[in-house]
Amino acid sequence: IDEFHAYGGGPQRGRGAFIRMDESAPLAGLDSDLDEILVWRVGRNRRWDQDGERDGSERGKEGKSVKHFSRLAALTKPRVMTLVVFTGLCGLLAAPVRLPVALAFTAILCIALGAGAAAALNQWYESDIDAQMKRTANRPLPGGRIERQTALHFGVGLGAFSVLLMGLATNVFAAAVLAVSILFYVFVYTVWLKRRTPQNIVIGGAAGAFPPVIGWAAVTGSVDVMPLLMFAIIFFWTPPHFWAMQGASMLCPPPGCRSGSCWPVGACGGTARTQPAAA
Repeated sequence: IDEFHAYGGGPQRGRGAFIRMDESAPLAGLDSDLDEILVWRVGRNRRWDQDGERDGSERGKEGKSVKHFSRLAALTKPRVMTLVVFTGLCGLLAAPVRLPVALAFTAILCIALGAGAAAALNQWYESDIDAQMKRTANRPLPGGRIERQTALHFGVGLGAFSVLLMGLATNVFAAAVLAVSILFYVFVYTVWLKRRTPQNIVIGGAAGAFPPVIGWAAVTGSVDVMPLLMFAIIFFWTPPHFWAMQGASMLCPPPGCRSGSCWPVGACGGTARTQPAAA
């Protein structure tokens, strides 16, 4: 099914199943990707988790906690986070002095958490657009697996924690640059640019160029020519990298897309127009 009703709320989107079976029948072999299973057993409706345990059982609670954690982790875009960690590590290692291993690890962790917080807030703000695009429709928010309020609190809390930890572990300047990078990604790129112009990646690409500067600042407490050069390399690399991936599929949005920006062919369903988007 594409829609089911959760306890205490309205319809939720996701993958679920309604099954009728005997009281003693096992639940083994069911699709492990199902979000919820509603089992009809001997005239009684009960909700069971993916492991076949009734709601309220210790095993059921543990499974739900793990599942909820994995959904929150998905909001941070872990694959993108690996690139942020790599570039932040480059800035940290290029610095003329060295941090103790524990502090260096903490600095990279803070950069990763800050990037995850920005990604979570981006998905919170763009959940309506994500629901219309095939590529993003199964993300936790448009898929109905996480509430928007939860995503907002998670993103803000994670961002605040990363900045505070960076300031305590390294220095205030590095924490300030980390805070600026998060705010830039959320307010400049996500809120201001992304819905207004298809050129958002040109200016907004600066958000992804901050990590080496933060890594350098975590070690030295300042910014020099070297981190600015690394910033420039990533900044000028981002737009052609993005455009190369899109290629000829960057056409005007098909019917049904509310955004004024251009999206890949078929991203929102329907047939894409044939004229290229205006620059």
